Amino acid sequence: MSSDNEFDCCVAGSNTFPVPCSSLRKGMHCLIDGHPVKILSIDTSKNGKHGHAKAHIIGEDIFTGKKVEECCPTSHGMTAPVITRQEYILIDIDGDYLTLQEMDGEIREDLTLPTKDDNLARHIRKCFDMTEKEFIVTVVGAMDMEGVVQIRESTVPKRF
Repeated sequence: MSSDNEFDCCVAGSNTFPVPCSSLRKGMHCLIDGHPVKILSIDTSKNGKHGHAKAHIIGEDIFTGKKVEECCPTSHGMTAPVITRQEYILIDIDGDYLTLQEMDGEIREDLTLPTKDDNLARHIRKCFDMTEKEFIVTVVGAMDMEGVVQIRESTVPKRF
């Protein structure tokens, strides 16, 4: 039994949140088989004589690029991941590992070149070889995983 000051909710800092299946749209994110996916298409069927309306969801894993499918009654709930985006300055590439600098100066060296998109990995290497320019990489995080998804030229001159 709850008192007036107690609330039933998700844990603070949780990396997922509930979302009604009926509110999902193309371009949104949800979890399918425990993987964070971006919804590529969602089709809703009418309810039958003895059943619920169903949503057929096709999505792409945001880290591996693998396509996945899910069928879910529209009256039920699904889980959506908390997606984070952060930008870093590209400092160095050592093998497949990137050296990145946060905007406040903190350095991190734990991310690798993208594995799902060879074109993006080649483009990052090509951009890094342009020594006169500084580049910003965008890192997306979800479900305690992170990956580089984009690189762009910085608007400021190279600092080092």
